[in-house]
Amino acid sequence: MPASTPSTTMSPGARLRERIAQRVGPTRYERYFASGASLRLSQEHLQIRVTSPFYAEWLAKQFAPALTEEARAATGNDALTLEWLVDLPQAQAQEPTAPAPEPRHTESQYTKRRARRGHRVRHALDEFIVGPCNRLAYEAANRLGDPNEDPGFRLLVVHGSCGVGKTHLLGGLADRFRALAPGSKVWWTTAEAFTNQYVASLRANRIDAFRRRVRAVDLICVDDVHFFAGKRSTQSEFLHTIDVLEHSGARIALATDAHPRQIDRLEQRLISRCLSGMVVEVNEPLRETRLRILTELARRRGVEATLRALELLEQWAGPTVRDLEGAITSVDLVRRSMSAGSPVIDPGIVRTALAHADSKPITQPIRLHAILHACCTRIGVAEQDVLGKGRHKRIVLARSLAAHLSRELTTHSFPEIARALGRANHSTVIAASQRVERQIAAAAPCACGPDMDGLSVSDLCAIVRRDVTGSGTHRFPAELQSH
Repeated sequence: MPASTPSTTMSPGARLRERIAQRVGPTRYERYFASGASLRLSQEHLQIRVTSPFYAEWLAKQFAPALTEEARAATGNDALTLEWLVDLPQAQAQEPTAPAPEPRHTESQYTKRRARRGHRVRHALDEFIVGPCNRLAYEAANRLGDPNEDPGFRLLVVHGSCGVGKTHLLGGLADRFRALAPGSKVWWTTAEAFTNQYVASLRANRIDAFRRRVRAVDLICVDDVHFFAGKRSTQSEFLHTIDVLEHSGARIALATDAHPRQIDRLEQRLISRCLSGMVVEVNEPLRETRLRILTELARRRGVEATLRALELLEQWAGPTVRDLEGAITSVDLVRRSMSAGSPVIDPGIVRTALAHADSKPITQPIRLHAILHACCTRIGVAEQDVLGKGRHKRIVLARSLAAHLSRELTTHSFPEIARALGRANHSTVIAASQRVERQIAAAAPCACGPDMDGLSVSDLCAIVRRDVTGSGTHRFPAELQSH
C-alpha cells in the first residue's frame, strides 16, 4: 500500500522507534524514551541506555515485554534479547535521576533569576510534582504568577484538604512573580496574620497605614482563608481590600481547606467574590504521582530508593503529601543508622522503619454495608443496582470492589459477603474479588468514563479503603504483616 512505503525504506532502528511510539503513544514515547533513554538495535540485542539503575528498573517493569516484541518484529529474530546499560554522568553521581518525570513548564528566565538571588526558596513551582490530582491548579498558578502574560483571570482560589500542596502552589506563585518582575510588591501571608495585623492597626489607630501598605501590592497571596470564618469585621476589610486590588489591576491568590460555599460563617459577599475568579480543587495524589513525589523527596535528601522500597512506602503512608514527607524522613533516618552511609533505600530498610511505626490493627469493626456504601458513593452508582442484576461497567466495578474490600477489611466469610451483596452463590464473590486482585497487580485503569480518566483500580481501591477506615489509618502491605 502507498501509505506504508516510507516505513519500508527506514532502517530497522528507525522502524523500531516508530513502532514503539505508535504502541505506547507519542506523549509517553517522548517522555520516557526520546529524552530519557537511547535505543540501539542490532540483530541480536536491543540496547537501552539510561542514566540510573533505578530508571532502568522502572522502564524494564513497564515496557520490557513491548520492547522485546517490537524489536523482534523489526529484526525478524525471535531470539533477540534486551540489554540494559546505565551511564551515570560524573555530575550526577550524587543526584540519581528520578523515573518518568512529569514535564515542568518553567522558563529559563525564571530559573536564572532565582539562581541569581543566591538562596533556595522553600516553595518553588519548578519543584512541584504535577499529576492528575493537581494539574489544573498548577497551570493556573503558573499563569497567574507570570506578570508578563495576561492569565485571563485576576483572582485564583485553590482549595483542598490539608497537606496536598496548596501552600506550595501559593509560595511558588509568589516566588515566580518576584523573579519575573524584580522590584514588584508581593505579599505572601496567611489569613491569621492578616487578621492579627488588621486588629493591631485598629487598636493602634493606624488603620490608614495598614490599608495603604496592603492595598498597594501587585500580588497578594493569602493562605488558610477559612480562618476568616465568623470574623465579620475582618471579612469586610478583606473584601474591600480585594475590591481595591482588582480595580488597580493587581493579582490575588487564595488557598482554603474547603470550597468557598462550604466554609461555615463565611459572608455571602466574600463567597460571591471568590466565585467570580477561578476556583480549582487540589485532590490527594494517586499512586503514580505519589511514587514520583517519594522519588523526588528521596532525591532532595541525596539518596536513591529502589522501586520496591518506594512501593512499600506508598502503600503504607497516609493520603497526603505531608504523610509522604514524614514516611521518607523516617526511613532515611533508619538508613543512616543501619546502612553505613549507603545512599540507597532498599525494602529491608523500609521494613525496619515501618516495624517501629504504629501498626496497631483497626479495633472498631467495619460493617459490610459501610463498604458497599463507600464503593457506590465513589463510583457513582445506586446501592440497589449493585445488589440487583445490573451489568453496567460501573455497577460491576462497584460490586467487585465491595467484594474485594469486604474480604480484606472484615472477618466475614465469602458466603456472608455474598448474602450482603445480594448474590445467591458465593463463587461469584470469589471471582469478583480475584478479578480486582488481578487488575490491581496489572495496574489496570478503571475505564468507566471520563471522570475516572487516569484512575487505576488500585488507586480507587486505596481511596475507598481510606473512606471506610479513615484517612489517618495506616495499613501495612501484606508482605510486612509478618515482620
